Amino acid sequence: MKYQVNINGIDVEADFDDRAVDGIFRPLLHKLSEIRKSKERRILVMLAAPPGAGKSTLVSFLEYLAKETIPEYKVRAIGMDGFQRRHAHRHRCQKQIRGNLRLQRSHSGRLWCRSAKS
Repeated sequence: MKYQVNINGIDVEADFDDRAVDGIFRPLLHKLSEIRKSKERRILVMLAAPPGAGKSTLVSFLEYLAKETIPEYKVRAIGMDGFQRRHAHRHRCQKQIRGNLRLQRSHSGRLWCRSAKS
């Protein structure tokens, strides 16, 4: 299943195997909806993996897939990119919006800040 999305300002095109969608992702969403129903309240599911592994893309895809798989429940992807960084680093990266800094992508896929002047 082809999926296109913009994650943190980067256009991403992902191709999820139909067997994975039907054999892993849909059953996962059904299981989460069962847990949600049994608890009679919202649940929080967290995903951890190394930078650039595709966490945001996967969670965004699950949010999209949930609309047709479990329409009775709303799935919301909440990005927490950079929460582990020191405040000063996050503040420098936020200036990228104003054109003072720009985000760079390393060979490993990690994003880091760099002065636009260099």
